[in-house]
Amino acid sequence: MKKKTTKNRLVDRDTYFTDLSTVRYSGIFVTKFGLMKDNPKQYYAYLQDERHDYCLQYVISGEGFFFTNNTLYTVKKGDIFLLPRSSEHYYKANPQNPYDYYWIHFNGSGIEEYFSRIGISDENPVIKNVYDEAIVEIFEKLMAVSKNKTNINELLILSLGYELLYKIASKIISHETADRDSFEELCNNVTNFIIENFKNPITLDDVAKKFSLDKRYLIRLYKKGTGFTPIHFLINYRLEYACILLKQGYPVNEVVYASGFNDIPNFNVRFKKIIGVTPSEFRLTNKPQS
Repeated sequence: MKKKTTKNRLVDRDTYFTDLSTVRYSGIFVTKFGLMKDNPKQYYAYLQDERHDYCLQYVISGEGFFFTNNTLYTVKKGDIFLLPRSSEHYYKANPQNPYDYYWIHFNGSGIEEYFSRIGISDENPVIKNVYDEAIVEIFEKLMAVSKNKTNINELLILSLGYELLYKIASKIISHETADRDSFEELCNNVTNFIIENFKNPITLDDVAKKFSLDKRYLIRLYKKGTGFTPIHFLINYRLEYACILLKQGYPVNEVVYASGFNDIPNFNVRFKKIIGVTPSEFRLTNKPQS
């Protein structure tokens, strides 16, 4: 007797279908949770052997201090910091303005991948300005749920733990995007300011004052965005303008001041160094056709 076979039936397509990959962050679980509040004398030093899980602390008010890797950090509302698992450290409240903070321990195979994504590590243990009411609400839910220790509540705790990690990552990523946009805007504004004022005797102090920035910080930001320091860009732009005037046949002594330089010797030295020939040589070889 032949065995009957059942063929796959053709069915209508699903309204929506996609493959998902969630393995990267799978295996993360919550091991401990708590809240430190209203304790101006709070102080904790970790001098023991390696911790077996990861502890994140999230400051919701006040101020405290966190010492690790020979660095002392001041942590305030919205800051999140990661306690190292295997090196000595301490953290304590500022007695004049003691901090309140939630703390939560994670473990599992995906937590290190998560920390790598948000940019927190033993070498970079503090992320600033991550305050969000939605994050605080998740901590409050965790506290309420954790007081009722039933097997089924473990699923809710796990789900809230993942929601917490998602909200923190979303906040950090949105900050990265905003910081990148404001950084690009700053570089553009500095460049435009220099172009608009290159004929005037502007200095680095003038540029820093215009944008309310420390000079060293301004140099570091602008060079990161453009490859030049503000003064380097200013000099190059002046020389480019000088080349245009020289090609049009203007005398060197007029070009010097028209392009923003304040003396001829300084102009000659910079021109030869950047352009490769003297201003007079450049003018002669680029003389306009009559």
